[in-house]
Amino acid sequence: MENKRMIKPKFTLHHGWGFAAGIWSGWLQDLEPEFEVNNLDRGYFGGQKPASRADISICDEIAEPVVNLRVTVAHSLGLHLLTRETLANTDMLVCIGAFSEFLPGGDRFARRTLHRMQSRFNEAPCDVLSEFHYRSFDTPWLGLIGPPLMRDESNWNLELLANDLSLLETAKLDYSDIARIPHILLMHGMNDIIVPPSRAYELQRYLPQSRLILHNSANHALPFLHMDWCLQHIMCYVDEIESESNEIESLQTPLKFKGMKALVGALDS
Repeated sequence: MENKRMIKPKFTLHHGWGFAAGIWSGWLQDLEPEFEVNNLDRGYFGGQKPASRADISICDEIAEPVVNLRVTVAHSLGLHLLTRETLANTDMLVCIGAFSEFLPGGDRFARRTLHRMQSRFNEAPCDVLSEFHYRSFDTPWLGLIGPPLMRDESNWNLELLANDLSLLETAKLDYSDIARIPHILLMHGMNDIIVPPSRAYELQRYLPQSRLILHNSANHALPFLHMDWCLQHIMCYVDEIESESNEIESLQTPLKFKGMKALVGALDS
């Protein structure tokens, strides 16, 4: 019986501006029973240490060869905060609500909105974050989004929050490190008013190997309000990669026939 390679994803999660690692809690509940997950925190609200769990996948009990697929998931600005080392160690990149430039030329509304957030942040950071979360989730800020530490302003790293807020004005994606990643999945909500869907089309234009999937009703909180939808598309893509990998390997494996001498004889007759 021919052994087939099994693809086993190893996930690394990167949140965007104004959130913390706890925002991925639903993903951890679904993924960690089977897959290894690294949930990284930018440090906006107290600097949680990167979290990871040992891989306890049932795949270890299967005799088939297992190939790890390093999957990096980045939400919004999180894509721009990925290091070159992270990108170099990524086999599949998932960009959710992401962008090449937050302020492309001509988008005056986005520019005015960002400048207003920047001007108000020093005086009223809580109000700015509350409004941002409201526009992301379409729900009032009640201190329920993210871990408890986000509700205690004394833990906030206001300097880092302000610096990354300013980064939105100048951030421009360097495609040189991303272009080498063979598998890229772009996901975006059609009702995203923080990062309009047009930004996803721009990413796809510069990343021809990418696949774009749109959610008809989701907003900027797509990965948190529609987690099952996101994970379903990600795992379907992983299954496709596994099928393609096994197909390529089978084509590269010499064919073996039991009655080779009889076959040769038949061909010569």
